[in-house]
Amino acid sequence: MNASSHTDTSTDTSTVPAPDERGSLRALLPVLGAHRGMTARTVCAALAGQSALVALITLAAHTVGTAVVERAAPGPGVIAALIGLVLARALATWWEMDLSHDLAYRVLAELRVRVFDGLARSAPARIAGRRSGDLASAAMGDVEALE
Repeated sequence: MNASSHTDTSTDTSTVPAPDERGSLRALLPVLGAHRGMTARTVCAALAGQSALVALITLAAHTVGTAVVERAAPGPGVIAALIGLVLARALATWWEMDLSHDLAYRVLAELRVRVFDGLARSAPARIAGRRSGDLASAAMGDVEALE
């Protein structure tokens, strides 16, 4: 049998596009679909943090500009607003990190379950000459790499 007439079906991925072809985020969208609420809360937290940052930068620039042009120190209201915006930014950043990590671990858990279910359905002991335990280990390594 010559090498050109032999087709190795164990690595044939023509029916399922590789993640590089579809884009990494697009490949994760089906898994994220089950967590729409958590994804929406994470996006809202990120927007709150970014909004607080924009407001903080704008007020700080206005305060510095006013101090330079008018040679006057900012009033207590401006100082309180700056402190409030710094606190709001810090809390929103913490909130967003908390939600995004929670979402990430939920998605990773779902991916692990899908990997094990797929391996359990595919073959009882060997797939293309490899032990299913070896394949499970390699697949779990890929899931862990996402983390």
